[in-house]
Amino acid sequence: MMIEYSEYFVLGIAIIIGALSYVLRKEHARLEALETDCSSLNNRLARAISEIATNEVADKEWRKRVEENHHALLKADEDRRSDTRKIYDKIENVQEKIQRLAELIAGK
Repeated sequence: MMIEYSEYFVLGIAIIIGALSYVLRKEHARLEALETDCSSLNNRLARAISEIATNEVADKEWRKRVEENHHALLKADEDRRSDTRKIYDKIENVQEKIQRLAELIAGK
């Protein structure tokens, strides 16, 4: 026993299937566009993270160089202080000798 379908009923099902396939095709295209956007965002994020890491390493190296330079300057400053002390000690010794010589000259 065959059931006969009317032409309108078959046409209605065909239209529904066509509309459904059109909507699904549009949704698929939208999802592919979103996946592409998501993929490009992931790549940009990975690049940004890599650049930030590189900048942090460069910053650490720069800070290390600054600290080394600072320590070198402090050592040079201490060396200059010790040189200045030696100069003042020599001046003081010479001044004492001049004072004794002046006393000898004045005593004669």
